[in-house]
Amino acid sequence: MAKFCRTVLVILVGVSFLWSCNLNEQSTFEAKKDFESQQWLYDSLVVFDFEITEPNLNYDIYFTVRSLSSYQYCNLYTTYKLQNADGKVLQANMQESTLVDCKTGQPLGKGVGDLFDHQQLTISNYKFEKGGKYRLSFGQYMRQDTLANVVSVGAKVIVHEQEGK
Repeated sequence: MAKFCRTVLVILVGVSFLWSCNLNEQSTFEAKKDFESQQWLYDSLVVFDFEITEPNLNYDIYFTVRSLSSYQYCNLYTTYKLQNADGKVLQANMQESTLVDCKTGQPLGKGVGDLFDHQQLTISNYKFEKGGKYRLSFGQYMRQDTLANVVSVGAKVIVHEQEGK
């Protein structure tokens, strides 16, 4: 019985530790859109609407992608656009995410089985002018119309971690 209690206690402490680590990252918004066909079409924008309730804070905005290990390129070029509720473009650009080690062919990111999750910092330390609704959109910017082996695309908005904390 004492051995069982110690085992349960060790598990609880471990889970509490992992949970507290995730609490340090104040996620304001996190969502993903799945591609049923596991293909991302060139003209298919992925759009996320989110709300900022604390404009006095700075935020980091991430692009996330889940791909299969059979993804055929080393990288993924995407475009992004951040807009306010009036549709005014606040920031737009193209970015590159490296999904596969080009030398070894091994998928990067966090993986289980055939699926790999990747997270790319898109906008760092961003200060929203005011609270309210915002829109973030992503498009694939590769050289082909249909990008195979992409399972989902997501966005994450978190409070920027101050250095020294």
